[in-house]
Amino acid sequence: MCVLVAVSADAACCDEGRLVEIGTHADLVARPGGRYAALEAAWVASQPNVGGSTLITD
Repeated sequence: MCVLVAVSADAACCDEGRLVEIGTHADLVARPGGRYAALEAAWVASQPNVGGSTLITD
């Protein structure tokens, strides 16, 4: 299980209880091969009204 946590301008991505990434939303979605970016892409793809871009912005 992976958990995304956003606090102020920072976000953290935990996977199986381990902190695997931390940074701003923009930095994390831009990180190639990152867990946060993969989860964001999957979430965006599952949302019919998002139109291919993220809803969450810095």
